[in-house]
Amino acid sequence: HRLATKAGLRTARLPIDEHMQMSQRRVLAVNHVFEILLHVANGDSWADALSKAVPSRRGAHVRGSTGDAAEAASPGGDAVGGCAG
Repeated sequence: HRLATKAGLRTARLPIDEHMQMSQRRVLAVNHVFEILLHVANGDSWADALSKAVPSRRGAHVRGSTGDAAEAASPGGDAVGGCAG
C-alpha cells in the first residue's frame, strides 16, 4: 500500500471486515481476490462473494447480509491480495 501510494497509484481494500469474521489473517491469494471481484461483478453481494471465494480453512464466517452488489471496494484501504508493502 505504501509503495503504491508513493507511486501515485490508486488502491482499494476489499470489505472483508465489514462482512466477515476471520480467525486468521486477512491476506488472500490473488486468485481468491479475483474470484471475489468476479462474483460481485456478476451481481452477488459482497457477503455472498466473500463466502463463496474465501477458503473454509480460513475459518471465515459471514457477519450479516448488509452487502450491496453495486457498492465498490473501499478506496485507500490496506492492500489485500498478498501484496503487502
